[in-house]
Amino acid sequence: MQTETGQKLSIRVAGVGGAGVKIAAALCAAGCGGADIAAVDTDEASLRDCPVENAACVGKTATGGMGSGGDPATAKEAAISDLAALKRIASGADVFICVAGLGGGTGSVIAPILAKLAAENGAKLVISFSLMPLSVEGVDKSSLAERSVRYMRKVCDAAAALPNDIILARSALPVKAAFEAANMYAVSAIGEICAMLLNRGVVNIGIPSFKKAFFQKGLPTFFGIGCGKGANAVGDAAAELASSPLLGGGAAGLNAESLMISLVCGEDFEMNKMQSLLETVSQAFGVRERICFGASVDKSMQGRIRVCAMGLAGNPERAPQAPGAASKPPAAPRATAELAGAGKNPPEGEESAAGSREEPKPKKSRGFFSFVRPKAKPAPREPGAEQSEFKFVEMSEQRGFFEDTPVNMRKGEDLDVPTFMRRNIKINL
Repeated sequence: MQTETGQKLSIRVAGVGGAGVKIAAALCAAGCGGADIAAVDTDEASLRDCPVENAACVGKTATGGMGSGGDPATAKEAAISDLAALKRIASGADVFICVAGLGGGTGSVIAPILAKLAAENGAKLVISFSLMPLSVEGVDKSSLAERSVRYMRKVCDAAAALPNDIILARSALPVKAAFEAANMYAVSAIGEICAMLLNRGVVNIGIPSFKKAFFQKGLPTFFGIGCGKGANAVGDAAAELASSPLLGGGAAGLNAESLMISLVCGEDFEMNKMQSLLETVSQAFGVRERICFGASVDKSMQGRIRVCAMGLAGNPERAPQAPGAASKPPAAPRATAELAGAGKNPPEGEESAAGSREEPKPKKSRGFFSFVRPKAKPAPREPGAEQSEFKFVEMSEQRGFFEDTPVNMRKGEDLDVPTFMRRNIKINL
């Protein structure tokens, strides 16, 4: 496919960190339909075993070429020392796709930096795929991965998080083979995107279609694949897609805001079946608007179909209510710890009883590395330091509304103090 200027569309896929480099190697072996494959790591040994030519080992001065050891602070130092190399990887492509395993240092820190650099250096479309850590790997890894994903949702057009917990839960393979199989889900997802963008089909999907489907940054991205064959190919493919492990909890719970459907079929696939497939998939995801569709014919897919769906998952807090249901404001606002520390504005058109709410002042952005900064520790208390006691203010000194006015004295009495207080008169109610 070509760009608006008539030039061939260029795609670069960058695998970051240990898992990302392995996925880049698998993409290189699969061919990936003309996309340029790159690999970035802080571990030289990982890159030596990877057949990708466009590779960058960053932060040798910080890591000695031995990796970040899962430490985000070390990965941050490595990134700062080699920003020029990262910018080279992130520049020069119309579409930039970043893939990484999150929870460790290199993937969690450097993948968001590459995505940000790509968006700032001419990429028309920036997409990220993140493999999330297993829950048994601990809270620290899960927390770092979530913060990294939240940041990428802000800078990428589409940012998908693939749940390893769900993907690997279905596997009875040995450990190594199971992780390789999980990586292949990412390989398949990236291969599908490259194919739909680069190949001309019956109905094409281009960058404008992507932009239409991914109309708002910050929302989660979902991705799923389903296959079918034979007489019930449509039903089988739709069912497999709706229950795809890549979707996490399945299609029904996504509250999808948009949907992009790509179909690959053989020359024998009938038009009425295509229409039935589109209706079934759109109903499964509950989307009626912002639907994009692409279809291509592959002679090797005779009697078989493959359908992938991608789009924006809605915010559960904004789930549609039943008709006539009144929305009640929360009793008190809930504080949320966001990656960049920005608060949420009230919904458009909503006002308080006293009038329109005052707009909060925008908080200063903290840049690439805000999500790896350690929280500031409270200053240690000096030995022997004690808190001083405050004395109660005598009744005669409590002036209330007249606190900032000169004392109105007459015959030694402050006339601003009510008479019953000055004369110690008790009032019985």
